[in-house]
Amino acid sequence: MAEKKIRIMSPRGLIIPKQIAGTEKDLCVEPHKPVSVPESYGRSLIENRFAVAYGAAGKSAEPQAATGETTG
Repeated sequence: MAEKKIRIMSPRGLIIPKQIAGTEKDLCVEPHKPVSVPESYGRSLIENRFAVAYGAAGKSAEPQAATGETTG
């Protein structure tokens, strides 16, 4: 059974390890370019604020702090 995928993007770009990407070399992803990764890996990047989820409608799920609003 294939692992479930999630689409993410990063404002700074990402380097996806070759073991995660399933390629011969590490995958370099440009800033703001969405990429599909295994859900567990993508969720860890989102939780650590290296990336945001990329919505199905073409919009990213930006964290509140990225919109200029401050929290507590």
